[in-house]
Amino acid sequence: MSSLPARILDDYMVCKARAYYTAHPELFKPRRVPDMEDSEKRGRAFVRNYLIPKMRELLNNATTGKVLLFVDFNEARVAYYLAYKDLEKEIVCKPDLVSIVLLRGGLLRALVFEVGDTDVDAVLRRRHVIPRILLYMVSVYLYHGVPPAGFYVSLSPKSSPPSLAIVSISGRVGLSKILENVSKLISAPEVPKPAGKPTCSHCVYTLICRFAT
Repeated sequence: MSSLPARILDDYMVCKARAYYTAHPELFKPRRVPDMEDSEKRGRAFVRNYLIPKMRELLNNATTGKVLLFVDFNEARVAYYLAYKDLEKEIVCKPDLVSIVLLRGGLLRALVFEVGDTDVDAVLRRRHVIPRILLYMVSVYLYHGVPPAGFYVSLSPKSSPPSLAIVSISGRVGLSKILENVSKLISAPEVPKPAGKPTCSHCVYTLICRFAT
């Protein structure tokens, strides 16, 4: 069975044509976007050099809790795989970081982190990252059996607040609807027309998309 990247949910929320291209890598090849590659490098460095050490510092003491597991998905060659009804392809879930922690009082939690350059206000307005984080949380819960909490951390200096917390997977009902729509979209006979005015300047499919502006 072939697979889909979890970021197809971001694509779907931003532009249906982009999601269609992502779903068919055998037909459509993305271009390189240096700004996006630099953003990914900054995110990896932030997780490795700051987030993991800071979490160890905060949690590994008697008064706060204990870190039981760290998985840096930017370094480890592992992923969670999800199958969804009516979706012919598996979805590959690779959050930036997953940490399972034992908090004070014996509370066990799986913390799921995603890091990006987009400021939190834009994420809340466009809601294009939130479904993917929910998907990550579901995959972590199904694999580890530990209640998850999701966090989006913005590296934008203008972001206020600098991070966003999703404390439960109660939003999975809306997530199911998005997955159903993605399933219908990728089986469409032709590239669907974007709704509204998509942002094309940083799209990896600008050079081949007939809707690009």
